[in-house]
Amino acid sequence: MQRLTDEAWRDLGESRYDAALAKAQTLRSNRFSTCDLVAAHAWVGKGSVEKAVQILAAAPSDIFSNQIYLGTLLTQLGRYGDALLTFDQAALCADPDLGELAYDRAECLRKAGRKKEALSFCRVPESGPFREWIGRLRAELLVDLGRYREAETLARELLPEAKNERPSLLQALCICELKAGRRDQACKDAIEALRSAAQFEGAAKVIRLCERCDGQRFWIMVKGRWDKPEEGSKRPPGFFRSYQIAAPNLQAAIELARAQEPPAVRASVALEEVKKFGPFPTKYGILFRSGRAFFPEP
Repeated sequence: MQRLTDEAWRDLGESRYDAALAKAQTLRSNRFSTCDLVAAHAWVGKGSVEKAVQILAAAPSDIFSNQIYLGTLLTQLGRYGDALLTFDQAALCADPDLGELAYDRAECLRKAGRKKEALSFCRVPESGPFREWIGRLRAELLVDLGRYREAETLARELLPEAKNERPSLLQALCICELKAGRRDQACKDAIEALRSAAQFEGAAKVIRLCERCDGQRFWIMVKGRWDKPEEGSKRPPGFFRSYQIAAPNLQAAIELARAQEPPAVRASVALEEVKKFGPFPTKYGILFRSGRAFFPEP
């Protein structure tokens, strides 16, 4: 049954939700405890969060993974009171993951508008997989509550080790710098957030606050080098790609274009041509993106 469970998780990872549901049914027939969790993830993948909630609500309540996922789904549906009761039940399960539980409970309270209570659950652990997540959430809550000095101190502490949450921590740091009147540094850190990941809109909003101006519409062509050779070639090819982008400035437009490429390619992407079309006061983002035109590198 463990092999079947592994296959079901592989199906979920590859968006084969019906196949995962079929395996969940087999697991259920054999009384294997992961059946409900697999089925719930499959129904979420198929777009039916309510169905997933029904399955987990009827599942054994003494399995931590079932309860924690049920709580996050109830939070997603805006059923915050039910979610908090579910997290209480998760805490009673054998060997609960206290980091995950604290994070999910705090996220629920934040979405419910109970930010001071949420902050009380965001005690940043010294280590572990949830240090970065809880730290990012605590920094954002401190910003929301106007405690900018504490938020900036925490963001600076976490940034050297941050990976997945780096853009969000940078955005929190930018807001703190703006509140402290350090506008130039805030703009630099917002652009760094663009380099970290394609979480463009949040960082772009900060840049817009920094510059106090509407966006511009740019047509740009970039040139880059692919990360692996084409079949029959020894060298990776180069490529051109064009974009129309609404951005606060040209540098931000280039960073957004760079973020569309695979991580191994981004460092090679450079501006080849640019045309500026004037103000574009709506939200920032990509308006048009061409395919890549490859060419052999000498």
